[in-house]
Amino acid sequence: MVEDMQRAETDMDADVIVVGAGAAGALAAYGLAQRGVKVIVLEAGPRFSRAETVAKQRQIWEQDNSALYPNTALAPRTSPSREHESHIDNHGPVKFSAHYLRGVGGTTWHWQAVTPRFVPADFELKSRYGVGIDWPFGYDVLEPYYNRAEQELGVAGVGDFGAPRSQPYQQPPVRASYADTEIARRLAEFGQDFEARPTARNGTQSDERPACVGHHNCSNICPIGAQYAAIVHVQKAEALGVQILEETLATRLESDADGHITGVLWRRADGTTGRLRSRAYFVAANALETVRLCLASASETRPQGIANSSGMVGLRLMDHYNMAARFNLPFPVYPGRGPLTGFATAQWRDGSFRKDHAAFLLGFENIDMVSEVATQALQMHGADPQAVDATIRDLAARRVEMNAIVEQLPDPSNRVWLDHAHKDSSGMPRIQVHYGIDEYAQRGRKAARKQIEQTAAQLGASPPEIRETFFAVHAAGTMMMGQDKRQFVTDGFGRCHDHSNLFIGGAALFPANSTANPTLTIAALALRTEAAIAAQLAQ
Repeated sequence: MVEDMQRAETDMDADVIVVGAGAAGALAAYGLAQRGVKVIVLEAGPRFSRAETVAKQRQIWEQDNSALYPNTALAPRTSPSREHESHIDNHGPVKFSAHYLRGVGGTTWHWQAVTPRFVPADFELKSRYGVGIDWPFGYDVLEPYYNRAEQELGVAGVGDFGAPRSQPYQQPPVRASYADTEIARRLAEFGQDFEARPTARNGTQSDERPACVGHHNCSNICPIGAQYAAIVHVQKAEALGVQILEETLATRLESDADGHITGVLWRRADGTTGRLRSRAYFVAANALETVRLCLASASETRPQGIANSSGMVGLRLMDHYNMAARFNLPFPVYPGRGPLTGFATAQWRDGSFRKDHAAFLLGFENIDMVSEVATQALQMHGADPQAVDATIRDLAARRVEMNAIVEQLPDPSNRVWLDHAHKDSSGMPRIQVHYGIDEYAQRGRKAARKQIEQTAAQLGASPPEIRETFFAVHAAGTMMMGQDKRQFVTDGFGRCHDHSNLFIGGAALFPANSTANPTLTIAALALRTEAAIAAQLAQ
């Protein structure tokens, strides 16, 4: 391994090549650059302008998070409002929603910045409850990197949210909405503990980012940059000399007979191609695109693709297949003021019940309901403007949404593979996905539904209208880490078992998907892997 890293080629383009300029890639590039390592980042998508994106938000009709951002032929993606343009083919009983951005900064341009940690039991599901797969290390190993990730992202919070902490949060939380505080106060009387979720959103001005002023546009784009996006670390990395090659698609990884990765091929929209070489490679292109690059790199000597002697590349795809419920309270709370992220409870994130059914995170979303209730008011009252106005004012002040993030176990039948006979607009083989929901997750969703109904009743609300097919778009698990190279793709540092100088980043590494939004854990793992790459380069 060390000999591989010390090969004395003098024509290397960089010490490390990073594929993907999202949260994992940007953090790793910045960390390596701080150590004096020469880094080149390949990103298939374009650069986004915050000002141009905010301006576009005022002009378009689509209400999905992705619609504001370019969807290029070189880096195609699926948009929620234009499913017919999907760049993947679905198989299996449940249609998988692969809604992610491809561009410099990645999907963190349009997220809610919710950043809870995994809880300790998430790392030991098999040992504790007899289900799922254990991580190759425990919570205590990742906890210092959680601290560092929270520092880098500027995470704000108050409680531990089910995960013990050795350091306080970097930021005080953004001021809670009236809806959150009033609902939490009433539910506390029934023993339910709702609190502010940890978020990567400035409560005070910090790290050259302003404090949140509650624009309520968080999921499309934060207009002022108070909410973290990976462009923060892209720009920090560039300031240290990192070269970002946007609109440059990595098409193939090359390896020699010993398993050493020797280069990455790239292509641009104008047809130009090239090859870059480095001492180490860090691929962090998300749980689907990373799989595509590795499988598309198949050769005569590696017919199953790069990093795939185990046959596990693309297998055990996970997501959070959730539910959302809306109901009318008997009292006004005026939702829609401030950030979208509402209070939640960690009470069902862990417990002995996980032997029988999935854990779930239950929370409120601070959503403006005016559009929805306006449609309802028009259906109720037709052309009576006074009645329509009164109904809108009444229901918009009382209608709230709850949702449940339900964990899913790794299942080999949920998988990603390629159709080499058909290409997408980039010229790469089309992504194929088979996805379904096992009984363990279904039982967890039933438990979550019961709790939502109980919570609505405790609040004296109308019976909830529940939508049970709500994707969180948290794809994970396709390049899973573990010590046994026959069953896992990488070791505990994200280093591929088949290739000593190839490292993987992102949620693709997760052996379990927890009840947490994945980005903080992605960031913590990227920091740990970055340190391992630097140590290996130094040997």
